[in-house]
Amino acid sequence: MALERHCDRDDNAINLIAVELREGTLYFKDDLESDVFTKCEDSKDSVLRNQKHQVLMMTSEDTAVFETMTQVEIEGNAPQTKFVIQTYKESTPRGYAVAIMVRNKNETYILSCQGKALKFQKGTFPPCIDSDVSDLIFYQKKVKGHEKMQFESSLYQKCFLACEKESKSGHFKLVLKEVCQEEDGVTLFTVKNFLEKKDIKPL
Repeated sequence: MALERHCDRDDNAINLIAVELREGTLYFKDDLESDVFTKCEDSKDSVLRNQKHQVLMMTSEDTAVFETMTQVEIEGNAPQTKFVIQTYKESTPRGYAVAIMVRNKNETYILSCQGKALKFQKGTFPPCIDSDVSDLIFYQKKVKGHEKMQFESSLYQKCFLACEKESKSGHFKLVLKEVCQEEDGVTLFTVKNFLEKKDIKPL
């Protein structure tokens, strides 16, 4: 006859929950089960430059261009040259998720890539995006061997923010582009903190 054994519940027992460490943040299993992007506390005011060291500036709701600027001109064209990069915690670990916002004429705009066309739509960073992909979320990736960054769309895989020259105007414009490996130079950006004169300490 098999020996029956009854186990009583121990009220002092500790339930173990699976955890995962990503980007210096500890995620609990319950946080990883649903597909969602959650806004973090971290955000950074940034200046974005292309490979020619030109500075990105928003000019309209559907256009941002790269122009050669001095530090004084960068400050003078603010806030259209000041891009806020907001980090998001994602439920599925795929990269460093960010959204990008800029201010212009007392309005705030978030960069969107809906339909593979870039547009700055009015609004602020949403606290939560209930999806595993979004037109507002990009994966910021550090390029090996460079102090450069790439921004890949979470909605359209292998599509990156890129700098492209317009044939008519000759301006270098921010676009979303599906690129081959040999073309990846157009997707490389330098991301630096936005510094005003009061923040620059004399040597």
